[in-house]
Amino acid sequence: MNIPGYNLYTNDLHTTNTRGVSVYVCSTLNSKRSIPIVTNTYNDSVWIIVNGSRNSELLIGCVYRSSSPEVALQYETNLHETLNWPANTACSHKLIAGNFNHPGITWTPAPELARKSEHK
Repeated sequence: MNIPGYNLYTNDLHTTNTRGVSVYVCSTLNSKRSIPIVTNTYNDSVWIIVNGSRNSELLIGCVYRSSSPEVALQYETNLHETLNWPANTACSHKLIAGNFNHPGITWTPAPELARKSEHK
């Protein structure tokens, strides 16, 4: 899983009932793993801090939420606590990405929004 020139950060792949979550960061960047300080850490996530210029810090989070409704509901509270944690960090910049498996999301714009963008 190693890519030359990149540091690999993963969640604990040996823990039961977790999925593999990975983030690669270019090795020329000053990066380190960050562990959320919450009561119930969500195991299907990885958090990294990348130091930038002028004391800036970018917190990167990669999250996986199970597509199984039963599993997703079992860990929903832990996921919400973990996703609230970045708001209280001192990092100047934050990026959260991943697969949240929300089946109700409409990825195409609503018809009224599509018409507005056509007229621009």
